[in-house]
Amino acid sequence: MTTLSVTVNNPSGLHARPAASFSQFCNTFSNIITLIYEGIEIDPKSIILLMSSGIRQGAVLEVCVRGDDHERVCNKIIDYIKNLQD
Repeated sequence: MTTLSVTVNNPSGLHARPAASFSQFCNTFSNIITLIYEGIEIDPKSIILLMSSGIRQGAVLEVCVRGDDHERVCNKIIDYIKNLQD
């Protein structure tokens, strides 16, 4: 398992379009992926859970990835969040 932290820079956070694209991206991996935001675990493969989490710009997320090649997958997810645009 790999766990890394990242700050959301996107002005609208993970809402609507950014959440949808991020969820689709996470679904390309067979790994178990969990975001931890304010002590709550969120499955980013679920667009509903992701959008209802209220993740805003400046939020610090922990990204946990389990499964094959977890370190590489976690780094890809971190990069995706860092470069997320509306």
